[in-house]
Amino acid sequence: MPLRFGSGETATCIADAAMRGPDGESLCVAYKTSWFALGAGVYLTDDGYVLKFRDRDGYLPLPRESTVRELQQQALLPKPLPDYTISSGTYFAGYSFWFYASIVALAVLFGWRRARARREVAAQTYEGDLVVRSKADRFVLAEMKKTLEPSEELRQQAYALNRRPTRGIVSAALTKAYFVGLTDRRLIVIETRVGAFSPILEKLRIRDIAREDVVRVRRDDEDLCFEMRDGSTLELWIDPSERHMSNQQAFLRGLPERF
Repeated sequence: MPLRFGSGETATCIADAAMRGPDGESLCVAYKTSWFALGAGVYLTDDGYVLKFRDRDGYLPLPRESTVRELQQQALLPKPLPDYTISSGTYFAGYSFWFYASIVALAVLFGWRRARARREVAAQTYEGDLVVRSKADRFVLAEMKKTLEPSEELRQQAYALNRRPTRGIVSAALTKAYFVGLTDRRLIVIETRVGAFSPILEKLRIRDIAREDVVRVRRDDEDLCFEMRDGSTLELWIDPSERHMSNQQAFLRGLPERF
């Protein structure tokens, strides 16, 4: 596909016409398209019927409807005017700039994400059993440390919701988000707002549950249910993806065993 820059018009013959041009030129019934390109097509418009010169570049606009009917009655124009379809290939060429631009944008985004992942791995540290790699890891670790008692050790942390995510306004309204930390003494639950695409790094409320108050932890895939001594329960869904926080899988694997 040749590179094109600027704007232009293309007229394509679709039927013979008996009428002649102003200087006796041979004409055909054609459809016209207009385009604008920056190396590749930015847009393409369908401009409808025109009368194209057969032997040279250029065209005449189709006369108004009443004149067209008269010319058809005189057999100077075909009746009815032939249908036409602009091919999918022509439309693709007419808008191909956006196709190539999206490929470039995706390549840039993929490269940026790979570079960010490499930077995070390079900056990765460990806090006991915890992997500290992302911004969310560092935020939650810092908030958990603020609540620790003397000699208390943070064993694990994760991002959780109070229910498995589903579609629907009601479900979204009832969903709550938490940063959860497990120490050698307590389960610390920091409530935050639900983020659309990633955890929101803020602290709304803190609840802590002594380990001896947890009778049992049941796991069903990513769902955890903490059964308390007073008969209450705490249900959490742990997102298995570690795109934003690095210890989700470890939290899921190890938590039931620790109780």
